[in-house]
Amino acid sequence: EAAGIGTPKATAAAPLIFDNFILACILLSTLLMMIDGPLQEGKPGSFIWHIRQADKVLAVIFIIEMAVKLLAYPLVWGENAYLWSPGCGWNWLDALVVVVSIIGFATTDKPRFLKTLRILRAFRPLRVINRNQNLKAVIETTFRSMQALGWLLVVFLLFLLIFALMFLMFLKGQFEACDGSGTVFLRDAGEDFATPLCFAGNFSAQRARVIDGVGIASGAWDSEASAWRSATCASPKISWQRASADTPICIAACDPLERSEMPRPSFCPRRYTKTEELPSMCGTPLPPGDPGLIGEAFVAEMQRHYTVPCGGSTPASATIADRVDDAVEANSSSAGAVASAAGNPAAVVSCRQAFCPHSVSQQKAEQCDEECMRHPYFCTEVCAHCKGLSTQCSGACLSCRMECQAACECNDFCRPVSKDAALCYEQGGEWKQVVSQNFNNIFNAMLTLLEISTTEGWVDVMYAACDSVGVYMQPLRDTSFGYYAPLFVIWIFLSFMFLLNLGVGVIVDKFMTMRESGQDFMLTPAQVQWKKARKDLYSRALVYNLTDLHRLPPQRRRIYDFIESSVFETFIMTCIVVNTLLMGMKVFPQPTDWWDSTLAGLNYCFAAVYTVEAALKLFAYRWNYFRSSWNRFDFFCVSATFVGLVLQFGFPAGPDLGPIMSVLRIFRIARLFRLLKYMRDLNRLFLALMSSLPRLVNVVGILLLLLVLFSILGVQLFATAKTSETLNTYGNFQDFWRGFTTLFRASTGEAWNEIMHDLAKDEIDFFREGTWCAPAELFDWQSRYDVLKSKCLLESPNSCVQTLWGRNVLPYIYWVGYTLLIGQVVMNLVISVILDGYEEGKEDTSLCFEMCKSLWPKYDPDLRMQIPMADALKFIWEATAAVVDEEVGKTPYDLARIPMKFAKALDVRAEGPESQVNFTVATRQVLRFVAVIEHADKHDIVEELNATDMYLTKKEAKRLAALEGKFCTKIADAPDRDPMRDDITLSIAAQKLQRLFRARKARQDRRKARGEEIMSLSERSFKMQPSSLGSDRSCSPAPPRPEDDIEELLVPPVAG
Repeated sequence: EAAGIGTPKATAAAPLIFDNFILACILLSTLLMMIDGPLQEGKPGSFIWHIRQADKVLAVIFIIEMAVKLLAYPLVWGENAYLWSPGCGWNWLDALVVVVSIIGFATTDKPRFLKTLRILRAFRPLRVINRNQNLKAVIETTFRSMQALGWLLVVFLLFLLIFALMFLMFLKGQFEACDGSGTVFLRDAGEDFATPLCFAGNFSAQRARVIDGVGIASGAWDSEASAWRSATCASPKISWQRASADTPICIAACDPLERSEMPRPSFCPRRYTKTEELPSMCGTPLPPGDPGLIGEAFVAEMQRHYTVPCGGSTPASATIADRVDDAVEANSSSAGAVASAAGNPAAVVSCRQAFCPHSVSQQKAEQCDEECMRHPYFCTEVCAHCKGLSTQCSGACLSCRMECQAACECNDFCRPVSKDAALCYEQGGEWKQVVSQNFNNIFNAMLTLLEISTTEGWVDVMYAACDSVGVYMQPLRDTSFGYYAPLFVIWIFLSFMFLLNLGVGVIVDKFMTMRESGQDFMLTPAQVQWKKARKDLYSRALVYNLTDLHRLPPQRRRIYDFIESSVFETFIMTCIVVNTLLMGMKVFPQPTDWWDSTLAGLNYCFAAVYTVEAALKLFAYRWNYFRSSWNRFDFFCVSATFVGLVLQFGFPAGPDLGPIMSVLRIFRIARLFRLLKYMRDLNRLFLALMSSLPRLVNVVGILLLLLVLFSILGVQLFATAKTSETLNTYGNFQDFWRGFTTLFRASTGEAWNEIMHDLAKDEIDFFREGTWCAPAELFDWQSRYDVLKSKCLLESPNSCVQTLWGRNVLPYIYWVGYTLLIGQVVMNLVISVILDGYEEGKEDTSLCFEMCKSLWPKYDPDLRMQIPMADALKFIWEATAAVVDEEVGKTPYDLARIPMKFAKALDVRAEGPESQVNFTVATRQVLRFVAVIEHADKHDIVEELNATDMYLTKKEAKRLAALEGKFCTKIADAPDRDPMRDDITLSIAAQKLQRLFRARKARQDRRKARGEEIMSLSERSFKMQPSSLGSDRSCSPAPPRPEDDIEELLVPPVAG
């Protein structure tokens, strides 16, 4: 342009076209990702196949866009550098999306961790923000709050860590209970009770008993005698009983992940390694030789567990073994040594012998021995007086430690439990978690506290803590209520009610600061209010439905007066309220036969009332009737009711319109909002809400954009996840719309944490629940779609969630990030906008305008919209008093009582030879007085208001002048003065001086008369001594009386 080459329009249009084209591509790409999903079939030629091909084309367009920008701008250094310049964060986002697209082209047959990066395509919708200034402003507001939010997050994490460490110390392992009926616990049977058990002669036979569902408890509990009635184990069965209550018993099971260094037991089938080997979910038997049989056998065995001795030792055998071979502690600790010990027949069915028959290393044995010596839960009571493995230890202690060591040496297959948990398994129950949360490690403890800080499920966690008794102990109702209930209440107070709400305050403060900085920085608050008040006044197109009532025919005037009367308005409002109450009296089933018919008849009566109302208003207003939005709404309701009645009674054989009629009648409830004009405070809140709606569009846009992003991301991550208790038909990510609904539900805090815990379950968790999930690496929907579909694994998704470095952390990252971003940031932005609207609602001129509108007919009954100057001043006095303070309105109008500050603020223009003042000018003066009163602390407020237009932009000043010129021929803010206005000001000043002079003269006359009266009394009194006379107070001048003071003349009446 500087060289004269090209035109400015062409130069400006090219980037605009390019940006709009890229924006359209982004929106199209987002739409395609919304339609596509892992469960969609993408055969060549299908609709989904074309969508995926189009997505590749769009990816190429984005790559070309980035290449063009890199050619136009420097990469790192220089002006407008692509990666290092103001606002370059959006370029980083574009570069990330493009790089992910490039990776997407290269990951068809690449390792899975590279394919995982393709889910980052979900960040494409964020590019819309950079191309929309309103959305960009909202995001920048959020980013500017991040520094303060960061420090608040540090404080929150500090409290979170403190409470997590405290709960970890006292509540780890205590959120578990027995799931089974008829179980006898230690509190009933005694502190040292262990269930007598019967096992088969070898582990294979015992395994067969478990498959057949045969129990192992020997005998039963006699509730009358409060004792266990033992039974004799028939040969060749083996009887065995734990040495003590804290002696562990093992829950043996095959390792589904095959992590053990020891060889896999022969009865544990191998793990499936191919997609074809996964079990079928179709419900039909597989033919012999089908690879799916491998998966079925594997799943069936992984779902089983066996309650067996860890090593099979007894107090007697442990004592004998210790005396025969004192080197049990130092040798290899093989299961064979335990099994060969005299009097130890249960070793053949032990977990150590069945799953880990081979000897362990010396290092492993010593490590396990040291661990069992110091174990916090096993052998603590039975070995309380024993140190080490010596002859001084009791046989029960030695047996307990041998069981512990056997479990430790085979820990991949043997899970030891003791006390009530052991009794639960021995008597046929299951030891399960009470709630999804726990405090078993610092990560789980912090996550649990974060969950309950959102008030989601915190009561369940608190009650679980209050019922906790100890590790491996059955919970008891309110055992620890006095300890943990106050702690949880304190945490909720600190986190939810204090720290999280501080985040609300930070965002609101930053939002308000940015809003104020975006206002006219040259204007004072009073000038901003005055400018806004004038704009609102002049933007109102309709004041009254009719004007110049004196020109109306008599009949039409009577109808108008009738429908505008307070009696008619009250009658209609009463009908609306009663009709609403009647609609609320619908019940099912109807209490009597005449109930519904009576309600219907009354509704018809009210419909007739509304029809007559509309007819009268149409007759009186003519076409002005449709200029009011409320009248248009009333006419719609009346017309719809009339059409419905015609169809209902004129065509009885037609379609049933009952539901439609009910909906239309319900719409009439909205007429209750007309009551707002009689309730000022409620009306202010309603106006604040309405004024916030336009500004909420940007925040709602950000919210919807983030919901779309997280929905697409959730579909890519969790579409194939196996459903569970909360992740079910109603809440899942199997397609975009279900994911969107689930996330929107979670944005209100509804069960988001339970969905997170369902997604965080792994293979072992599902096996323990009696079901299974396919490993994510085998559930390859991109290349093995047909195989998965043939096994019905796509109709009923059954995949485990993909892991990162062997850890299932994606659900935690996804849901915690979503909750913090949506629930604590975006939702707080909504609160900020609403509070901003409420603050502006306080300055709204609607209430002032409505007050002036209601008072004007008192001075102008015919609505000629002009009244004489004297009446206009009275109107201004009364309207100002009513807006500012209702009590002030009781003060009678007196021109001389107007303070000079308000006299100087008078800006009333009289028009015509009769000095008439129109409605707009008078209302403008009321708004001017209100501004003066609200900023009465400034002595130069009038001059400040008069100088408002000097600091407006040319465009804004021109627009305001055009609006004022439309309603007023000339405004006194102009350089020339109005003589009438000057006369009023001088008249007020003259009357004040005259009243001041009269008051002063009256006071002097009263003082003179008082002095003469005192002298007369003195002459008639007896002769007094000089000293006495000097001390006589009756001869001193009378002090001025309060009623003589003229300060009352200077008190501003309207300011109170």
